[in-house]
Amino acid sequence: MKLFTLYSTVTLFCFFTTLCNLCASIDRAKIDSCNKVMTLDAKIIQSLTELRNPTLIAISKGVSNSLVPISIAVPTFHVAYGQFGNSRNLMVNGLLIAGAEVLQFGLMTGIKTIVQRERPFVAYSDCIKPNDTESFWSFPSGHAGGSACLATILSLRYPHWIVIAPSVAFTLYTSFARMHLGVHYPSDVFVGTLLGVGSAIIVNSFAENLEKLLYPNSDTGSVTPTQQNVPVFSLSLPL
Repeated sequence: MKLFTLYSTVTLFCFFTTLCNLCASIDRAKIDSCNKVMTLDAKIIQSLTELRNPTLIAISKGVSNSLVPISIAVPTFHVAYGQFGNSRNLMVNGLLIAGAEVLQFGLMTGIKTIVQRERPFVAYSDCIKPNDTESFWSFPSGHAGGSACLATILSLRYPHWIVIAPSVAFTLYTSFARMHLGVHYPSDVFVGTLLGVGSAIIVNSFAENLEKLLYPNSDTGSVTPTQQNVPVFSLSLPL
């Protein structure tokens, strides 16, 4: 009986040892296979998605999800305050912010539709396990573009550190969050950021023309960005 028990114990030990070694060899084979097929873009995303800290994931999701309501709230508050407070600067700036966002969104959507690049977790489903999922195409990143556009136009209209610093911080973390969640490649984020910054600069160049269009009978010249007061609500951008 003792001999049978010893034999059974040794057999079970050998079985589980073999099973563990087999699983380890499969994992190594899978890793080697992924390394062969993945691009540098994808390898970076694979590394970032391995950051599974629940708090970090929650922050990344929260920052990503905050972009749309912030993008709507900021120009809306500008236009509302400009209209009811009879503030010419806020009205012009609100329309510029909205215009920049619309241009960025249009360019981003058009390029996504043309390029049709799959999300990292879709293209490399066996290698990348995302911390979140998204539909539609990957290139370029709309979140990176939207946050960069908003930060750029706000910084151009209100060139004060109290606006620029948190706006840039929000943009940088949004870009990181999209990669950390596994829904965008670094190249998606980079091109999206360029689109956002470019859209804001282009729209901002029409500031004087927009002001003349809105206030054709005004004798006062266009107010330069450095002369403007910073509205308190614009400081809530990264919150």
